Amino acid sequence: MASSLLSPSLQDALSSQDHTSLTAKYCPKCKHYLPISEFTLDRTTFDGLKSWCKSCRSFSEQKRLNKKRNSFQSITPAAVYFIANEYKPEHVKIGFTTNFYSRFREHLCSTSGNILLLSLIEAASKENEYLLHQQFKSFQINLEGEWFLAKAPILRHLSTLDQSLAHQAVSVLTSCQKSRVIVPPIPHYIDTLPFL
Repeated sequence: MASSLLSPSLQDALSSQDHTSLTAKYCPKCKHYLPISEFTLDRTTFDGLKSWCKSCRSFSEQKRLNKKRNSFQSITPAAVYFIANEYKPEHVKIGFTTNFYSRFREHLCSTSGNILLLSLIEAASKENEYLLHQQFKSFQINLEGEWFLAKAPILRHLSTLDQSLAHQAVSVLTSCQKSRVIVPPIPHYIDTLPFL
C-alpha cells in the first residue's frame, strides 16, 4: 500500500509495529484469536498471513468443492466411463457408476500410476455398459471382466466421443486426485499404445 494513501497517524502506528513478533491473529471467519501458526503465509498481505485461519480456509474450500461436485453430480447422476492405466494403456476398462467421485477414489487407491480417463458418457445406465461390453466382447480380456484390449473398433468408438464431460469431471476432483487422473486427447492416447 502506498504510504501517501494512509493518514499520518495510521502511518506512525504501522511503522512503530514489529510485525515479525506477532504471536496471535484474529480470524474474522471463526471469530477467534489463534496462534499465527494456524494461518497460511501470504506475502501480499500487510502482516504476511492469510486473513482466515487454516481450518476456516480448509472448510471453505471443502464446501466449495462439495458444491461443485454436487452440481456436477446433478448433471451426471450415472455414467459409463472408459479408463486405462498409464502402465498398461493397451487395456481399457468400460465401467458404469452412479457416483463418479467415490468410484474414482476406489480406482486411485487400487492402482499405482496415473489413470487415463478416456471418456465419460453422461446419463448412461447399466444397460448402456452391457451393450458396450457386448459390442466389444471379442476384445474382452477376461470372459466376465470389464477390461478390453484397445483394438481398432474400441479406438474408433472412443474417437467419436466428446471428452468435455471427462474434463469437467476431473476439474472437480481434489488436487491430490486430479494430479493422478489425466484426460489425454484420444489421438495422443492412440499414439502411446504399443503395437498390438
